[in-house]
This record gives sequence, C-alpha cells and structure tokens, in this order.
Amino acid sequence: VGVSAAAQYSLNLVLVSGAVARSARRPFGALVGSSSRATIAVAGVGEGCETALALARAHPEIERLALVAPVRVPSPPWPRARILALVPEEGARPAASEIEAALGEAGAVEAVEGADPRFLSGLPALGRAAVAFLLDGRKAIRSP
Repeated sequence: VGVSAAAQYSLNLVLVSGAVARSARRPFGALVGSSSRATIAVAGVGEGCETALALARAHPEIERLALVAPVRVPSPPWPRARILALVPEEGARPAASEIEAALGEAGAVEAVEGADPRFLSGLPALGRAAVAFLLDGRKAIRSP
C-alpha cells in the first residue's frame, strides 16, 4: 500500500479503482467535455491496471494508457489508446516478455532501469517514464 501511494504521488495521476470508476462517470464526462484539445491519459498501478484498461476500452477518447507493474498479463480487446506497460528491471511478475508478447502491436513495454519489483528503488525513473509517455510533450491540465 505504501509503495502504491508513493507511486501515485510520484506520477501525480489519479488512479482509478473499480468502485471509483463506476461512481466517477460524471466527473470523467466533465473532464472529457472540458478538454477538447487535451490528451486524456489514464494510468493504473498493480491491480488497478485492469480497471484502467477497462476504462480505456469504454472511453475511446482516452489516448494514452500506462500500466504500471501489472499483476496479470493484459488481454484483448485492446482500446484505441496507446499503451505502455512499465515494469521493474528485475523480478517483474509477469515478466516483461510475457506482457510484450500479449500486447503485440497494441503497445510497448519498458523495463525501468534500477527498479526492484516493489519499486522501492527506481521510483523516480518510473515517474519520469510514465509522465513522459502520458504527456507526450504536452502540458498537464487538472480537472475542474
């Protein structure tokens, strides 16, 4: 839990759980409506990767999806969003190669240099990689 909280803070992202996803439809719709020129990006950490993937499937306006240390190999159908799976350099479960094989052309996998399986080391590099992918050179905006 502490590592997840640190990753959330480091990435400066709102991470979505299943319950929040259901109750957040209205705020998500407001964000989409207010950001006609912005890239909408979502990230999931650990178990939250599956929820983030489901959210991206349900909302084609999501353009980028970061899966941080997914606990299971993601599976199709793939959303329209560009997908990046970020895994630790050492000890990733599932392995980066398994995730890469599953994603195929739907996305990419990046092993975070120096990161251990719990991101007790490598957290700053994880944050930089995720933010660079999610923003893709654009400025971040906050929802109202």
